Amino acid sequence: MKKNASSKKIKIGLVVNPYAGLGGEAALKGTDGVDVRQQALDYHHQTLRSPKRVERFLNALVQLPCQTSETAERATIADIEWYCLPNDLGESALKEQGIIPKVLSYQAFNTSQDTLQAVQYFMQSKVDLIVFAGGDGTARDVLDALGDENTNALSIGIPAGVKMQSAVFAITPEMAAQILHQWLQGELNTVALQDVRDIDESALRDNKIRSKYYGAMHTLASPQFLQRLKQSGIEQDDLVLDDIADHLDELLDEGFTLLIGPGSTTAHFMQRQGLKNTLVGFDALNKDGLIGTDLTGQQCQKLLESHAHFKLVITPTGQQGFLIGRGNQQLTEHFLSYIKKEQICIISTKNKLNEISDRQLHIDTNNLELDEKLSGFYPIVTAYQETVIYPVGKLMRPI
Repeated sequence: MKKNASSKKIKIGLVVNPYAGLGGEAALKGTDGVDVRQQALDYHHQTLRSPKRVERFLNALVQLPCQTSETAERATIADIEWYCLPNDLGESALKEQGIIPKVLSYQAFNTSQDTLQAVQYFMQSKVDLIVFAGGDGTARDVLDALGDENTNALSIGIPAGVKMQSAVFAITPEMAAQILHQWLQGELNTVALQDVRDIDESALRDNKIRSKYYGAMHTLASPQFLQRLKQSGIEQDDLVLDDIADHLDELLDEGFTLLIGPGSTTAHFMQRQGLKNTLVGFDALNKDGLIGTDLTGQQCQKLLESHAHFKLVITPTGQQGFLIGRGNQQLTEHFLSYIKKEQICIISTKNKLNEISDRQLHIDTNNLELDEKLSGFYPIVTAYQETVIYPVGKLMRPI
């Protein structure tokens, strides 16, 4: 695509799902459905998470240095003409940055209908790029709105949801800004068809995983900043998982209370205990047995504060390498500010670590200072009495 600051404006459409991500901390698995959304709002006292993610994206975007050239096809932030829906659906975030967008006069329904209306407005306005903030459900809505006739439309997702199976999202809001910045500067011309997948939330609440492929979108592809497609499944070598479970058994024998996070590696340990683990959730146990299941963020916090011998047991997402911030939003900012690094027990098979493309684990807490605090080199349990030291957080990030 030709981009020259002196010749034309770059049209970008921004659509925000303000309710994305609310169901995570409340242990609701998502926010699909009016009743579930209201439960999430009641839990959070009407505080929305997604707008903060968009604020981070825009803050990072305006701070990135832009270069101009008479010969290179480069654009600056000032060359962007923004299109959006009113209020929390995009307008508010842009105006907070002093940006006056072109806003469709529209009565919001607070449903997927909003995303449909936004994308239709963007296509009618012939935007060059669609930026959307939400989760897998929002990605599905964008894909549905584009339809077969607009399969070449470019997009990039700001991650704000709970499950985040799809490969159309940047790793963090700041990395979404970096991708857009590279594109504006003519440094990123790669476009890839990236998969959109989603999990059935109602089935997940019944402890069943039903992940489905819905299609693919043309996405600005920057491998260092774009999250990979989530891969899952019990590893074939059960002996490796048994070794890791032996390590956790020893922690129980030593008197630790374990808060067990989601993942196939942790699920294997729970099965060995004869316990049913919560998918995309947290369970707690000690040597006497199960303490609680499918805990909310508030319940996790109380558990941490009331048990001196405490370990948080978590495992990174397959291929994506997310340790915190995907599918485990029950780990709130308060919880993560309170916990000590030595109380965090990371478990993973060596095979899973080898499949992580950038050889580091990611943290995305929605608080940049907290991300920095939690970053460092951590021991990862890969077998019984065997650990590897691995980088976690922002140590190797280019921004």
